[in-house]
Amino acid sequence: MKKFSPLKKIHMAGFVFTCIAGTLLHFLYNWTGQNKFIAAFSATNESTWEHLKLLWVPIVLFAIIEYFVYGKKQKNFLCVKYLAAVVGMSFITIAVYTYAGILGRNVDFINISLYFIGAAVAWRFSYKYVRTDRFSSPVCVPLCRVSAALTAVCFLVWTYSPPQIGIFISPV
Repeated sequence: MKKFSPLKKIHMAGFVFTCIAGTLLHFLYNWTGQNKFIAAFSATNESTWEHLKLLWVPIVLFAIIEYFVYGKKQKNFLCVKYLAAVVGMSFITIAVYTYAGILGRNVDFINISLYFIGAAVAWRFSYKYVRTDRFSSPVCVPLCRVSAALTAVCFLVWTYSPPQIGIFISPV
């Protein structure tokens, strides 16, 4: 049987955590009677934007754990985690709009599959680059910090006051 490095095991656990937590977050808002606090980190409707939180939140939560396990020692940790989340969210967004544009409709099974693939893409990106010095420049690190904070603020603000454009509008 193939032995995995501790870093690979952590990333595999992160992927599993993201898949399970994201699935639970999909339903949590309705399970809690549409609790306004829960809305901040779970999907409140079927819009693409709200569903991106299902990837963002678990990756951020697991990154907090990773930071204390090994991330403190790495200059590029925050950048890699932020970019991994962005790559995964970008994959999901592009794939959903591409296939829905071709078919002319959304298909739940495909959307769910693309979520899991997007999570795999994000965690693969993280595993590939967290082992390197990429994204650790004096410009990249503060830029990622600001971008991660801005992304978190956007998720909060646009949960409660979404712009009236396509990505924020629920197709249901």
